Amino acid sequence: MKKSSINLLYAFIGILTIAAIVIAILVFSSPNKTLEGFSNGYSVEYFMMQSCPHCTRFNSTWEKFEQAVQKNAVPVKLEKFDITGDGEKRAQKFQVNSAPTVIVTKNNEIVKEYDGPREVSAMLSFIKSLL
Repeated sequence: MKKSSINLLYAFIGILTIAAIVIAILVFSSPNKTLEGFSNGYSVEYFMMQSCPHCTRFNSTWEKFEQAVQKNAVPVKLEKFDITGDGEKRAQKFQVNSAPTVIVTKNNEIVKEYDGPREVSAMLSFIKSLL
């Protein structure tokens, strides 16, 4: 191959790599994660407060739950709201007065509040039973 062809090939590979990185950042940096192609209206919403020690402990469970939902391709939208900040109006709409609180909504209406064990497997089973 000519040197100019090799340089062109390297430039093309570089552009593709940068594009892939940008796409990955856009997809995975969203605080509200949604399974691609999902359209049945279900959301699992986690209401928390930054200053709450119970929420601080539950945050790692929520992150593992998010990963389990993605891994198991459970068709739900995952959302996290701070009830003392940007999620205050959302919490008021669903009468969420304590944290941590996890609810399931469908088409912006409450389906059920999760009151089971704060464990990933239990939460996953609960969500699957509602779908």
